[in-house]
Amino acid sequence: MKRLIPLAAAVLIRACSANAPAEGLSSDLVRFGLNRPVKSLSVSMPEREFDYTVRFNGDGRIASVDEFAEDGSLAGTEEYVYDDEGRLVHMYHTDNDGQIDSSMSCEYDGQFISRQEYKGMNNDIQHCFENDNDGEHIITTRYYLENELRFVSRKAYEGLDMTETVCDTTGAVLETAYVEFFAADKPSRIRNNEDCMSVEYDEESGLPVASENCVLDSRGALQWEESLASEPQRTYEYEFDRRGNWIRRTEYAGQSPKLVITRKIRY
Repeated sequence: MKRLIPLAAAVLIRACSANAPAEGLSSDLVRFGLNRPVKSLSVSMPEREFDYTVRFNGDGRIASVDEFAEDGSLAGTEEYVYDDEGRLVHMYHTDNDGQIDSSMSCEYDGQFISRQEYKGMNNDIQHCFENDNDGEHIITTRYYLENELRFVSRKAYEGLDMTETVCDTTGAVLETAYVEFFAADKPSRIRNNEDCMSVEYDEESGLPVASENCVLDSRGALQWEESLASEPQRTYEYEFDRRGNWIRRTEYAGQSPKLVITRKIRY
């Protein structure tokens, strides 16, 4: 694989509407593949991500995330703030000394994010996404780097399928991606004229069970890594606790285990 739609993938996470609950659960619980509300979730996958612990509030939304260095010491913390409607409005990242070194803020048009800003240590805007919606989906995203417009993404939907066209500031097309979804926020196939990544999900649990030209991180997001060039196909097997939530996921390339994720869940 050479270059798999990086711009489209960058804005794909903002393609869906809002923070709408799925199957009676918050979108945050669904993202972590949880089948019921929990108090906290501790994740370890040392070969690909740092360990972290997520704490959830009473509404099932993320309250905070502690990140840990390789030696087990606290590396940083994310704190999440919501408005009276349960919409995420701020995220503050603090270093291991408790100093804020970055932040994110959201503005809304109804339940849709209309503007999302990422600020650095000096409170300067580093990244910004501005969105337009049609009442059902976000259909246009403008991306700014340090207050300079860099590209515009336009999305057209047909059921759960989406075509995304990314243009530069002159309107010239940089790339076009075709995306199929298993469910909201769960792309099952992303392709352009040169490359394709795909994920197969279990119909009952919604958990990923196989992927090609991508791997799944601990939050279910699609990622690329160098080993995929020679081993593009992966499968995923799970071990579950008594409540039916997975506590161990093993990623295989053929018959060879590549990565193990372990989770501790506090109910």
